Parts: sequence; C-alpha cells; structure tokens
Amino acid sequence: MFEIFGLIGILFLGFSFVPQLIKTYKQKTVKDISVNYWLTLLPGFTLCLLYTISLRAWPLVISYSWAILCTLAFLGLYFKYRRK
Repeated sequence: MFEIFGLIGILFLGFSFVPQLIKTYKQKTVKDISVNYWLTLLPGFTLCLLYTISLRAWPLVISYSWAILCTLAFLGLYFKYRRK
C-alpha cells in the first residue's frame, strides 16, 4: 500500500519541474529565477542518485535521473536566456 503512495509521490515530484521549464521556454526570460537554487539542487540530486543506485531502489533511480535531466535542461535555458 505504501509503495503506491511512494510511486505516486515520485510522479508528482518528477513532473513538478515541467511547468517551470515550459514557462521559461515560452517566455524566454529567467530574470526572476534564482540560478543558485538550481545549482544547489544539481549536486543534491546527483548524490541522492548515487545513493539510490547503491540501494538498487530503481523507482528512485528513475526519479532522480529525471530530476537531474530537468535541472540540466533548466540550467541550459537559464544560460541561454539570461542576457535577453
């Protein structure tokens, strides 16, 4: 039963990045976004990914991998649009 809650939570957390990515892409502006927030998330997600790989907790491995990809995508958008 609690595994279902965990999987649903992982889905919500995984997709929580998508609206910000879409908004940033459409508006092509990052003036109100803190890059330090995203730069802090990246090593945190990476360390959590390494830990969950060691535990072989595959749903979490997928979740942290997705979070890292979204964070990198956002940072790419940030550095692309920061001067516009």
